[in-house]
Amino acid sequence: MIGIRNHTADVLADGWLPYDYAPLALNWFWTLLLPIDVIVGALVALRQRAGVVLGVLVMLADVGVNSWYAYRTDWLDLFRALQFQSLFLGFVIGTAPMLWQQPKDNR
Repeated sequence: MIGIRNHTADVLADGWLPYDYAPLALNWFWTLLLPIDVIVGALVALRQRAGVVLGVLVMLADVGVNSWYAYRTDWLDLFRALQFQSLFLGFVIGTAPMLWQQPKDNR
């Protein structure tokens, strides 16, 4: 939900593709995380296994892309954010098996 809040604030403040300091591909990636995060949140709330898989994949991609960009640009604020994002990735991966093993009637 933090991702939804952050990306929504960015889009509301600066419009679609608000990350104009980044290469266009990254701008698109970060902007598209808004609808993707909403979909993941809805799928997890509806107890769909697809939400678990998609959530792990999105977090892996996001941490990977952000890590690459942080090291490429030596962006200190992004390094700080990556510490929390990496911790959340660990939480997502750690809780994925519990979310996966839910009662059959909720799949």
